[in-house]
Amino acid sequence: MKILTVGTAKITADLIKAFKENDIEVYACCGRDLKKTEDFARANGVNMAYDDYEIALSDENIDAVYIATPNSLHFEYASKAILRHKHVILEKPFTTSAKECLDLIKLAIDNDVILFEAILPIHLPTYKKLKEAVKSLGKITNAELNFSKYSSKYDDFKKGGSPNVFNPEFYGGALNDLGVYTLYYAIDIFGLANKYAYFCNMERDIDVSGTYILTYDNFYITGTSLKDSDAHNFISISGENGHIYYEGAPSLIDNFKIEMRDGESIEYHYPFKDAYYYEVSVFKKMVLDNDRQMMKKYLYKTYQVMTALDKLHASQQ
Repeated sequence: MKILTVGTAKITADLIKAFKENDIEVYACCGRDLKKTEDFARANGVNMAYDDYEIALSDENIDAVYIATPNSLHFEYASKAILRHKHVILEKPFTTSAKECLDLIKLAIDNDVILFEAILPIHLPTYKKLKEAVKSLGKITNAELNFSKYSSKYDDFKKGGSPNVFNPEFYGGALNDLGVYTLYYAIDIFGLANKYAYFCNMERDIDVSGTYILTYDNFYITGTSLKDSDAHNFISISGENGHIYYEGAPSLIDNFKIEMRDGESIEYHYPFKDAYYYEVSVFKKMVLDNDRQMMKKYLYKTYQVMTALDKLHASQQ
């Protein structure tokens, strides 16, 4: 399989490494500035660079496209690749709405290509173990999810700049950038909520930090994401039989602890060298096996999360 990468940010370099570890040939890189893209490609061991996406897509050697453009461009870039019958791995957040998400899924199905969201944590071995361990907690009573980090772009934003991650035109903000990770935990483990509320700090029409509350039948989930300050990152899920705790960034979970009410305590550790390896391996398997059922399973999760994001943005206070 030969893949084209779109975007020259650090996340693209991380994925290039993961593609190579999965024996996927990174055929070319594409970006808006040719010189910058050539330098980026060279630094990451890629021989070809494009500054014209349409021309890049016309290259018949390319089987798949990894897209890490600004969020608001995901739908446009993915649609163009799908219509050229290229498989697509698309960065989170998948699109800017559940409607766009559904339209993109239908387009992929109609054109017989694999479409996949590059959302890191749910493919990690430790996450899968945690999801299974939640069943041992019995009736869930509460969950708290925190993923916060002072953004490297925030100082520029405060000075009047408009970096993509703080630009509403590009579907930026704390919820879309960091909150989507914790939202995946909530929705993938517990399903869609009954009610949604998002309380945020707004600066220049963008949420720089905020907390959401998801209401379920018998419990609440709170998720906090701050890009204007650092905070303690953790996952805590409590039930009548005990609780699960993880300290660290939810995007890179490699351990957690279960403490049961009867006194039993279990610690689970699964260190990894490259977290991105796992999501890429899932994408590769789907493409090579032409596994439509697996694609639909993961895209259903994506659609649920986009539905939740829509509801949280609509409830914004």
